[in-house]
Amino acid sequence: MNQTKNTRKKLHKNSKNYQQSTLQLLLQKSIFFEKDLRNLGERLLGTIKEGILLHKSGLKKEAVLFLKEKTLNFIFSKQTFLLYKERLKPQPLMPPYCGIRIRQGNARDIEYINASPTQKRQFVKALNRGDTIIVAEHKGKIIAYSWVSTRIWTDLSKFYELKTDEVYAWGAYTDNEYRRKRIMKRIAIFRSNFLLKAGKQSKISLVKTDNEKAIKLSEAIGAKRIGTFTSIRILGIVKKINFEESERN
Repeated sequence: MNQTKNTRKKLHKNSKNYQQSTLQLLLQKSIFFEKDLRNLGERLLGTIKEGILLHKSGLKKEAVLFLKEKTLNFIFSKQTFLLYKERLKPQPLMPPYCGIRIRQGNARDIEYINASPTQKRQFVKALNRGDTIIVAEHKGKIIAYSWVSTRIWTDLSKFYELKTDEVYAWGAYTDNEYRRKRIMKRIAIFRSNFLLKAGKQSKISLVKTDNEKAIKLSEAIGAKRIGTFTSIRILGIVKKINFEESERN
């Protein structure tokens, strides 16, 4: 009789523990789902605001194309990148050009960068988490920039972990009117010397497979292709990611 009661108590306790663990799991999933929905809403709202700003500035056709492209990419997007590793080397600085100054950026520079409000908020977060921005300044305006980080903040981090002497380069941009003037080359030289002084030896970067110019540039400077990274998103949420090491690696 006592044995039967003990068995019932044990089963009841196990059932209660199972219910509690199931409830905790459901709560965790609902929190993540709520976070995903909130991020989706913020991205959609940011895209709409950027389209409205373009339209108000008189760029009506550009606004329509922007919203169309962003909407299609939001519904479904597949991006494939090549992962490159470059060994950093000390390089002589290029001669000054038209008063353009290359330097380490700061929080005040974000205001003068040619970027959308959403991007600027992301850049502020990047600085707060410890990322470094190298900028090209001309007449008080930031005309080009490139970011480096000691951590990988994208989905690539699930496949590749930075070593203590490596950095991850991301977010390079040059204003249209300053392109083909070797501004990014000057930033790259400054960045290499800056990182070497900080004790870093290698730079990791992702290049889109359809960006032939960037691929040629990466291989021309001796960067080694070490893998291919693919990301598939549906409604802005990552559904599948894949990484394949290069055969040459």
